[in-house]
Amino acid sequence: MSSKHLVFYDGDCPLCNIVVRFLLTVDEAGCFVFAPLGGETAVQELKENPELIKELDTMVFLEKYQENDQELLLRGKAALRICWHLGGFWKIPGCLSFLPAFPFDLVYRLIAKNRYRLFSSKKHLPTDSFEERFLP
Repeated sequence: MSSKHLVFYDGDCPLCNIVVRFLLTVDEAGCFVFAPLGGETAVQELKENPELIKELDTMVFLEKYQENDQELLLRGKAALRICWHLGGFWKIPGCLSFLPAFPFDLVYRLIAKNRYRLFSSKKHLPTDSFEERFLP
């Protein structure tokens, strides 16, 4: 059985919704599951880092969800590790996830700061057709 990975997202963020929709489309193996940062799963899984629930501009990725060796990744490092797990072409930028996070977090913070200006159209997530991939 392959590992599941949990992507926390801000349900009000248009960029977050674009990313989740993209991952649902390209993740044919179904290795990603999703939960809103303000939801029950976030409260339970991030109880040792409660500040992350309030930081809605931070991508939070729980690699190897529900396994003994799960790892919490944030911001740019999280985005790059997601690419790594997508495989194929996406492994190329994903290779960068093994480098120090600092430069990627700078780029991530710049995009996050301007996300509502850059991505104004919010589309609803297709939760009905992917119900089993969304956690509360």
